[in-house]
Amino acid sequence: MLAIFGYGSLILPPSSIARFDEELKDKLDDIRKNGEYGDIRELYLSDQALKSWKNSNVNFVPAKINGVERSYSFEAYDQGNMLAAEQVDEEKWINGVIIFPLDEEEFEKIAETEDGYNTIIKKREEIESYISEEKLDEEGIKFPEEVKVFVSNGEHVNKDTDKKKLKPYHEYISEGAQLLAERWFEDKEERQKFKKQFMEDFQKTTLEINDNNEWVKLSEK
Repeated sequence: MLAIFGYGSLILPPSSIARFDEELKDKLDDIRKNGEYGDIRELYLSDQALKSWKNSNVNFVPAKINGVERSYSFEAYDQGNMLAAEQVDEEKWINGVIIFPLDEEEFEKIAETEDGYNTIIKKREEIESYISEEKLDEEGIKFPEEVKVFVSNGEHVNKDTDKKKLKPYHEYISEGAQLLAERWFEDKEERQKFKKQFMEDFQKTTLEINDNNEWVKLSEK
């Protein structure tokens, strides 16, 4: 069993599924060739993509990991930056989602979209799940003992950028948190509580350049 930690667009489950669902992947590849990022967002939120996710056997468990820092420093589009992550000291952490179980082909399909990144391993003791062990046990889900994380090798990080976040991409995070809330909690108040906490954690562990060309947490802007 292979597991990946998603900390950007992969937080949105259909975004992950579209990397290895052949029909969705073909549509995704066509959109990328045309450079229309808004169309990618529409594909991820389409009925087809949502159905593919819900029918899959892949789990998406929201969690935190230590030793990684993320920033809107990946200059992929003229309209704004995407997220990149760097390996740092263990005192820092970020939140995201553990994606598992993946077979070799599914993992490779996702890895193909993370070209230029290094892969590091995080052990179970370095991961804190938002979902209780009791709830995971109830659903027969065994949490992976190690998780792979794609971190920049320097190629995708530009700390001298003057571009802020790509808004349609940034919205994936909130949309992903909402889908995760609906997946893991039946009670409306519990869903709202989880999403609020997840987004607060995201805001305080994610960096963006400000108007003074200083890197600050989203929660400080």
